[in-house]
This record gives sequence, C-alpha cells and structure tokens, in this order.
Amino acid sequence: MRFNNKEMIHVSHSNPVLEGRMSYAKMSNGYTSKGFKERWFRLKYNLLFYFKINGFGQVDLHQPAGVFVLENSIVRLENNMPGTLFSFSLSFKDEPDKKYIISSQSEDHVHQWIKCIQSSTYEYMRTRMTSIQKKIVQLTGRVRTYYYLSNVGNFSSCVIAEI
Repeated sequence: MRFNNKEMIHVSHSNPVLEGRMSYAKMSNGYTSKGFKERWFRLKYNLLFYFKINGFGQVDLHQPAGVFVLENSIVRLENNMPGTLFSFSLSFKDEPDKKYIISSQSEDHVHQWIKCIQSSTYEYMRTRMTSIQKKIVQLTGRVRTYYYLSNVGNFSSCVIAEI
C-alpha cells in the first residue's frame, strides 16, 4: 500500500473511529527511549495517526507527526509498566524487539482503544467474514455462492467464491 503525504493528510482529517490525548514511548530491548511524549491520537480504518501537542496544550491537526499501519500488529494490556497507571502496548510481528507503550487517563479508555485497534485490521475483518460464512452454511446446510465485483485497472471483473 502506498500513500503520498497529501493523501495521508486527507485521510487523517476525515472522521475518526476513535481519538484522544495519550502519551507514548518507544521501547526497545526492554528499555524506553527518550521517555513519554504526549500526543493526540486518531484511529481511522487500519491507520493510527498521532499529532503533536504544543507547549500550550493545543493540538496541531494540520499534519500528522506519524502514523502506525496496524496490519500485523499485536495490541496488549500492560498492567505493570513503571510510570503509567493505565497503558497498553503496540508491537508488530516483523519487529518483535520493539514495542510502543501508550498510556491513557483511565482503564476504560485503554480497553476502548484496545478493542478498536484489534477490530480495525484487515486480518480481523477477514476472520470475521469467514466465521459468518461458516455460520450461514451451518444454519442453511447449503453452500452459497457469492459474487464480488473488483475493479482492476480500467476493467471490472467478477470473482465467484463458494463457501
């Protein structure tokens, strides 16, 4: 997947699934580097944007400071992190030595973020769709054929899938 800066800024400005002020720190080999930074986070699709907050507490929403693409991510509740009361970690399967600790103001807020992040990935959606299709087969006893339209280049094609 490729985005240019203009496209990323446009997506970051659209209505998010969830947003809020949290602090995060990068952790590598068990140690946090440079401490926690307060940022404004926005979750849109499978993208977790974060924006800088200036010295007066104002959020600069013009351009994201960074973005996490949440595919192949692992999100976990972190109960015993020093310096934080309520936190979760975000790590990626292709970088097992690195993780990001994200802390929030309440336990409910942390659980809300974990749930939304977990359900925002393509992997989750695909697993959910497969599960629903299996339930349809169990309930009806019939294999259903589904037609999916896909747009490839200038041509539209029809893909047939049987479950």
